[in-house]
Amino acid sequence: MANEMHVVPAALVGTWRDVKRDWYKLCRKAISTMSWDEALHDAEWVDVHEIKGRFIISECGAGIPEGNLLLFAIHEGIREASYSKHCDGEKDDREGWYRCSRDLYLQGLDQFWMVLGLLGASPSLPKGTSYDQEGPLLARKFVSAIVGRWPELCEYDSQFGLNYDYDDYCADRAWPVWAFTIVPFLIDSGVALEEARMIREMDLKSAGEQIRKWCENASDEKAP
Repeated sequence: MANEMHVVPAALVGTWRDVKRDWYKLCRKAISTMSWDEALHDAEWVDVHEIKGRFIISECGAGIPEGNLLLFAIHEGIREASYSKHCDGEKDDREGWYRCSRDLYLQGLDQFWMVLGLLGASPSLPKGTSYDQEGPLLARKFVSAIVGRWPELCEYDSQFGLNYDYDDYCADRAWPVWAFTIVPFLIDSGVALEEARMIREMDLKSAGEQIRKWCENASDEKAP
């Protein structure tokens, strides 16, 4: 896997049709090997500074033009590949689906591209398994990964968009659209709703510092 800090797999940049074909293929390989290092060993990488389009958060149909980074595709690919392996057809192994998806998310959390992916959509982990109790701890890990990259994410603020032709609907607020994606993770990880609302009223720098303090003070639980 590439070692540069701000690179993403080239398979995530392009039209939705091309990304769906190329990224899903890499996700199926990751599911098969249970290793991002193996799946992405020969993959092409793109420096995010070279991406001229938007970092698209929400799935917005087949008309996405070339040159955009499709963040939502990260979750879509993991979900499709893990579901197909464990639940497609007559198979109904929801716990295997959960373990497979969870482990790949956790493997990638030290990579900038996976943190970008956390902003694209909530990870599609199945509910109603024996692993449901892991929810708060897993959400806390996602929060820690995002806030650990907070200054870097702020650097790319202007490139994030809900989709490729729609202005940032939060542009007139203190927080841009990408930052709002951390709020559900905060609530799932145990932050009180009122405290989450208070954090949302802060400027981005102050919010990042507040979330970081919360992560440091959170109780140390056994990792999944």
